[in-house]
Amino acid sequence: MIETTVFHGIFAVLTVLLMTQAAKLLFQIKGVLTLITALTFGLCFSVFIEGRHEMSGIFFMGGLYGLAAVGLYAAARTVFRLFRFRREGPFH
Repeated sequence: MIETTVFHGIFAVLTVLLMTQAAKLLFQIKGVLTLITALTFGLCFSVFIEGRHEMSGIFFMGGLYGLAAVGLYAAARTVFRLFRFRREGPFH
């Protein structure tokens, strides 16, 4: 059975987000490789930090952490661009 706490979820997503952003800055990663990097970091977090013993839980939670980090990054970037370029946004 897959069990996780709110603390694990928030900590994992923020950790994967920060690690992915650091990899993007260090290695100039763009496009689809960003998603692959986030999924890889999510799987690594699920294996090494949480120490799950079942393979289905490792892949499910690792993928969930990676995709949540990518979604959080995309939402933050969209909101930042919306407020930065207010005249070009969808509401003007």
